[in-house]
Amino acid sequence: MGSLDGGGTKPGPGGWNRIHFIVDDLSAEVTRLRDAGARFRNDIIEGPGGKQILLQDPSGNVIELFQPGPVVNRAARLRTSPRRQGSAQRIDGHDVGQG
Repeated sequence: MGSLDGGGTKPGPGGWNRIHFIVDDLSAEVTRLRDAGARFRNDIIEGPGGKQILLQDPSGNVIELFQPGPVVNRAARLRTSPRRQGSAQRIDGHDVGQG
């Protein structure tokens, strides 16, 4: 497994700040970007929240690609799904309002 701590490099100005993109299919994006010559700092790391990987743009900026896991995706779908008129919506056991 890779490391998200910078791969042994020391942080420069700005520390470990990075650009963060959420993707639907991390493996497909990694393949596409590798084929285009992108330089990755680690391998895909998978945890309970999803999968992630770091790469560097030509200027050395760190970019994180993130694919949310199923639990995160479910919560996002609940938050963005349309509510029925007059019905209360519950997210993670909490009432969030009436439609």
